[in-house]
Amino acid sequence: MAESRELKTLAAKYIQKGDHGGSNYFGLIKELVTHRNMFETGEREYAIWQQEIDRIYGLVRDEIVTNHAKPNTPVKFGTSGWRGIIGKDLFVRSVRQVTQAILAVYHEVASNSELAEALGVKTFTEAQTRGCVVGFDNRFGGELLAQGVVDVLAGNRITVHYAGESTTG
Repeated sequence: MAESRELKTLAAKYIQKGDHGGSNYFGLIKELVTHRNMFETGEREYAIWQQEIDRIYGLVRDEIVTNHAKPNTPVKFGTSGWRGIIGKDLFVRSVRQVTQAILAVYHEVASNSELAEALGVKTFTEAQTRGCVVGFDNRFGGELLAQGVVDVLAGNRITVHYAGESTTG
């Protein structure tokens, strides 16, 4: 099969076996989608390319869950939230660490009236009681990352108001 050879060639170009950090899954997915779209939905070739796309998304999912490295780029927030590459910058461990850092700020409100005013609570206990709404949009991995946030909040006795998949705009 020509597809099989081409799939192996593309995978070799983008995937470093056993090294999520050295692999460029989204570059590969982009090429796979281009090839898949040369065929109609019901064609056998379309299904072959889609199966490989699904397999690569499985590798991205594994990277999101198992990555324990530092994010590739420093955390930076834009108008729509944290900017970064899924699996490389945004992964369960990095999201948990940022959540814990935010909670550390809330621990300071009792001794910093300016901070308390900005955050809208006077004590960490008040923040725990009022809680936090956690939701995610429909992008890949959102539910996994949201669960990381929920775990940290719950571990710090913050009431969690879980919205699940939600619109963001």
